[in-house]
Amino acid sequence: MNVDGTRELNFRIPMYIEPGVENPAWYNVRKGFIIANMRKIKVIFNKNTEDEYVLEFLITNVDETHENN
Repeated sequence: MNVDGTRELNFRIPMYIEPGVENPAWYNVRKGFIIANMRKIKVIFNKNTEDEYVLEFLITNVDETHENN
């Protein structure tokens, strides 16, 4: 948690699920259907337990990176 009470979440969406099989969510990200700048997502932690809690995150930055060609 940051000093101002905010939290940061970083995650990756792979372009390929396995070699040669494209991940449809990756293309949706590029088209803006799933993840886009300034969209809100909810993340459930400890799902289906007594300690389950939900945090909301505001997506403020989307970076596209490439590895292995």
